[in-house]
Amino acid sequence: MAILCLPWRHACGKRGISSQVRHDLPSLPLYPAEYFGFYLLSFHCFLFSLNFVYYYYLACFASCCLTRVLRRDISLSLLDTI
Repeated sequence: MAILCLPWRHACGKRGISSQVRHDLPSLPLYPAEYFGFYLLSFHCFLFSLNFVYYYYLACFASCCLTRVLRRDISLSLLDTI
């Protein structure tokens, strides 16, 4: 993201209005490249969280199916031994 921000900071950083805004609101991104990087990072985090939820539920479903299969196999093997 720093590479995206460098040209904009170099071109726009010395103007009076942007330096005044940067002085008043230092935590906000100011230039289009910074907005793009911020939204790209937010979108990436959103996809990562969706991916995590997907794999979490997939693992729960797989473990539920596996325990049912194992219970059935164990109960059948116990019936065979009786």
